[in-house]
Parts: sequence; structure tokens; C-alpha cells
Amino acid sequence: MKKKYEEDIWTYLIEKKVLYSTEYMQIKRYIDDAPFTPSFSKKSPGRIGIWVGWQIVRSYMKNRTDVDLIKLMNNNNYQKILNRSKYKP
Repeated sequence: MKKKYEEDIWTYLIEKKVLYSTEYMQIKRYIDDAPFTPSFSKKSPGRIGIWVGWQIVRSYMKNRTDVDLIKLMNNNNYQKILNRSKYKP
């Protein structure tokens, strides 16, 4: 994944309200293994949703030195994780 497209991907996910979707088929298109991610260019990699999630977790762990992996995995307040990650591509 090229970092130069990260902001465009994030903007798309926010504008299309994909981030908070609970619709299985909508989520599936962003996490499935495929030659590309539908909604994006055929040059895009599959599983963009997983990659973006990883960027959020990386940002969260970088900004929260008081949290280890076990604390992160036990935290199911996903909105708080997103907010405290300060993720800004």
C-alpha cells in the first residue's frame, strides 16, 4: 500500500460512512482478500480495510505508551481507541 493514497482512502471511508457500517456485505468488500478492493481502482490492493485498521492501531500504540498489547486486546471500546489514536493520515 502506498502511503501517498492513505489520506484519499481515509477520506473516502469517512465520506461514504463506511467506518461505522454494520452491514456485512459492505464490510466484506473492504476486508476480503482479492486482487483489488472494490470501490477503489483495480490497481488498489485487496483488504484495504485491514490495512487502515492497522494504521489506526499503530497510531494508537504510538500515542499511548501506557498501553501494552494485552490492554489493547482487552479494550472493546473501539470509538475510544479511534479517538485516542489521533489517526490523521
